[in-house]
Formats: sequence, C-alpha cells, structure tokens
Amino acid sequence: MVPHYTLQEVADMLGIGKAAVQYHIAQGRIRTVRKLLRVFITQDALDEFIQNRPTHSSPRNRMPDRADEGWYTVKQAAAILGIDSRGLNEHIRTGALPATHDGNGYRIAQGDLDYFAATRRKPGQPKRRQPRPCPGCQELFDAPDARQRFCSPECEIASKKAEYRQQHGLDDADQLRAWYVDQGLSAVTIAEMLGVNDKTVTNQLRAFGIPMRPGYYTGAPLPMPPRDDLARLILVECVGMTRAAAIYGVDPSTVGSWLDRYSIPRPQEGGYGRRIEANDGHIVQSSYELTVDNWLSALRIPHEYEPRLFGRFRADFYANGWYIEVWGVVNHDRYVRNKERKIAFYHDNRLPLIELIPQDFATDEWQHLLRRCLVSPG
Repeated sequence: MVPHYTLQEVADMLGIGKAAVQYHIAQGRIRTVRKLLRVFITQDALDEFIQNRPTHSSPRNRMPDRADEGWYTVKQAAAILGIDSRGLNEHIRTGALPATHDGNGYRIAQGDLDYFAATRRKPGQPKRRQPRPCPGCQELFDAPDARQRFCSPECEIASKKAEYRQQHGLDDADQLRAWYVDQGLSAVTIAEMLGVNDKTVTNQLRAFGIPMRPGYYTGAPLPMPPRDDLARLILVECVGMTRAAAIYGVDPSTVGSWLDRYSIPRPQEGGYGRRIEANDGHIVQSSYELTVDNWLSALRIPHEYEPRLFGRFRADFYANGWYIEVWGVVNHDRYVRNKERKIAFYHDNRLPLIELIPQDFATDEWQHLLRRCLVSPG
C-alpha cells in the first residue's frame, strides 16, 4: 500500500512550513488525494515534487529550508543579536535587515545578518548623522541633535543679528549714509522709518565708519537750535516734544530743557501735565491755562476755572458771560474726540465760546481774542 501523508507531515519532512506546502499545492506542484474529506499526499506525489522542486541560483530568491546552513529564523537571529524578536521584525519591515518569507515566517541569510550586526546602532549610541552646513559660517559640522542648526551659539547670534539687519534695511551702508549725511536725518528719525531702536541705528552707523554728528549718543555738547525755529515747531506746527526730539536727533528731555531756557511753554502731549498754581490760587493743568488765568487776574476780570458743562465735561474758564477753551494737547486721539463733543455742545446750546490754540501763544493773538470779547472798549 502506498503511504499517505498529511500536510503537516510533509512540511516536517521537507523542513518548511505547512503554509508553504499549501502554496505548492495551489501552484499545482504537489498532487493530493482526498480520503474521508481530508487531504493527503502520496509518496509518489512527494517524490515527484522533490525531484522537480524549483531551485534558483540566488540564495536570496530561493525558498530556504529549515535545514539550510547559513539561514536563521527571526527568533534565532534575535537571540544572536541579543534583541527582542519584535524589534528585529521592525528592522525587517523597514528594510534595514533583508529577509525572505517562506510562507511560515522570515528567513535571514548569514551574510545579511553579519552586515546588519556590524552596522546597526547599539543601544545608547547616538544616531549617525551626516555633517550639515551651518547657516551662519557655511562650514560642515556634526550635530548630535537634529534640532541644532548652527555649529555654535556665537555663530547663531551673529547670524540672527545679520538677519535682523537685513530684514530692517540696516545692512545697506550707502542708504544709511544718504539718509544721515546727505539728507541730514537724525538717527532717531531713521530708527522710526526702519522700525528699530535709535541706538541700533547709531551702532550701525559707527560700524560702517560714518562720522557721527554731535548728539545724544556721541557724548559731544549739543548746540541749541534758534529760538524762533524751536518756537515755530512747538507752538505753530504743534509737532510736540517727542517729534521735535526726533527732528533734532536728541532726547525729548533735551527739548524740554531748551524750551525752559528759552521760556517757551511746554506742550501737553498724550494727556494732562502737572498741576500749576496761578497767581489767584487756581490750580491749572498746563502752561497755556496758567498764562490765561494770570492775564485775567491781572486785568481784574472775574472768572471761574473749570465750570461744569454736562456730564463729566468742564470748560477751561468762564469769564464775563464767555466760555474759554484752551486746546493745548496735541497728538492724543481721546482728547480730540472730547474736544469735538464739547464744541458740538457749545454749538447746539448757542453758548459764546473763545477758542485758543498753541499757535495763538506764539504771538499776541491770544490776548487780542480775549480782549476783544472780555474787555469793554474805552
């Protein structure tokens, strides 16, 4: 009687997996017979398969047997490498370790295993990275951390400074020279144009060898501008102390010192200034109001300081039936809005109003306006 074998018995005899036997059956390489609803393989069919079994010249493409020397299962290779089987399967999945699948698992060649063991990164060993160019000095360097972009902290700081100068237009020496030397702009004005600090502009001018004019950062004495020019900027054009400082290339406190030496009233910028006591004892809020209050007291004109209008709003003065408003604050949006509301109130209620602005105090115009309305002729 011809022997009959089950699929598992054939797989054990051939040294392959049961799934591999099923694969060969599906390919028609192994003939089977059925007995009692089970599949068997006869001895003749097995001998025929062994005789005609396909072979390949390359061991990488050949279906390896368990008994082949130089081939290892995943568990055997993992034991040789001293790692977990799941970790080795991950290396196979990513292609780091070549392997062949025989239907029942992977087989790993001896040469592939030796190469992988020699080149793989040991636990705790940093990853091998290719040298990268530093964006600052353009030299190649080995970065142990993938997030490291520069070869050194000094190179990173120098690169960021250069990027900042380029971004804000500070790397163009000819343009800075044209602004500062040819057009006569101050370092403060150039800084406002570029959106940087004036000290940064000063340092860059020095770095380019551009001679500095006497100013706030040079240590040289500051020449005072003519009184008429300074009075025109502050009282007529109402540029304010901050803007005047930018024009002259000095600190706003320097402009305030010039105004005090020339006896020019300081403008009120961005809100109310310090309280000042007038000759009649009224506590006023600006040098303009002080001038008006003292003038009214000198002419013995009865007046009231800050009479209530509506809500929280008050007028500056009320004298001889006239309201007096001294619009002395410049460059302040909320002040302008309140000013418009008060003017609308005077107009709607038909109240007599005298309006004084900083330009009036540059001349005697403010006295003419007050005298015409408050002092009787003769």
